[in-house]
Amino acid sequence: MIALYKYGLLVCAIACFNTASAQRVEATLDSVQADGFYRITVTPALSIHSRTDLADLRIRDERGQAVPYRLSRSVALSTFSCLQVPIVLVAQEGPRSAILFELAQPSTGFQVFFSNTSAQRRASLSGSNDRAHWYSINDSFSLAPASTREGIAAAQLEYPRSTYRYIKLELYNGTSAPLQPLRAGIFMGEPHPQIWMEPANLTFSDSTIAGKSFMVIHNPRGLLLEKILMKVARPKFFTRNVSVLDAQGNYWASGVLTNGQQELEIPATHAKQLKLLIENGESPRLEAVSVRGSQRKYELITYLERGRRYMLAAGDSNAAAPSYDLSGFSDSATARAQPLGLGEPVVIKDAPQRGDGRHWVWIALVAGAIVLGWVAFSLLRDVQRGKPGMGES
Repeated sequence: MIALYKYGLLVCAIACFNTASAQRVEATLDSVQADGFYRITVTPALSIHSRTDLADLRIRDERGQAVPYRLSRSVALSTFSCLQVPIVLVAQEGPRSAILFELAQPSTGFQVFFSNTSAQRRASLSGSNDRAHWYSINDSFSLAPASTREGIAAAQLEYPRSTYRYIKLELYNGTSAPLQPLRAGIFMGEPHPQIWMEPANLTFSDSTIAGKSFMVIHNPRGLLLEKILMKVARPKFFTRNVSVLDAQGNYWASGVLTNGQQELEIPATHAKQLKLLIENGESPRLEAVSVRGSQRKYELITYLERGRRYMLAAGDSNAAAPSYDLSGFSDSATARAQPLGLGEPVVIKDAPQRGDGRHWVWIALVAGAIVLGWVAFSLLRDVQRGKPGMGES
């Protein structure tokens, strides 16, 4: 029984030693030339070592003191724009109003703005290329313009892709007064599109069975992935439902791949292997020529002082998300924060710091090493004597 205790003690000592020696990384920030706010980009080289929620990131000065920061996602300038759709005719035909729009390109819908109203109308849509012959698009639907802060009302018209040059909206007013149209347009782009880091190439393999394709994506470095970008050579036109599975085959996320949208946003992960289940049905499989992965561009907004040295650390799996006053602070000063670079992350070892109790970690490590050595030596001596002690009590 004594030997069993020794074996158990040996296993526990090794486990504790491995746990205590977990590695972390640290990157040195570029020199600070003036007091002020700075923005530090979380690079893929650093995020490889961080948690997926980035809660373990810490900025410290040369004395080891924590420096508050605010974590933010970077967004680009607005690409929001409106392509005007001319209103070419407004006519009253008894109890009906007819509003005629001219479109210069194929469309699937547009917005119509009216003088502010909460009225609703039964409506219909038809299309024409010569304004003489009209063909039905939607025989009957309810039009309910929604009021906006600008004091106008907006209604979205949607229909199957159409190549008609003219679209006619007919409103059935009955005995009520008509609605007054102001303008119409097709809105495109995003108010504040997100910025993504440069994608990294990923290796992949795929197979197709019974109308389903299984793609295995390899991420051996453990990059932080939040988007998968595919380049499909064939077929030229497609729409496929896709399920994202983890390495064990458990459902994780879903999305749609089309010839115009060959990317999938996924929950943040360091997984070294992802699986895509692509529903082909009776259509030919997707022939992908490349797969890449990317993370969003994250920035740390922080106030730094000239002449001080700062480090950005990551990799502490036990760290709780910090709560800094700066996280809720935003004004023109932080908006003008200047970019500040950082060096390559290097592996660091925990060093005792005054007042944080880390010296006890080193004491425990030394004691564990002594116990580990004694147990190993004792077991070796028992084996050499030919008395493993299995029968001792």
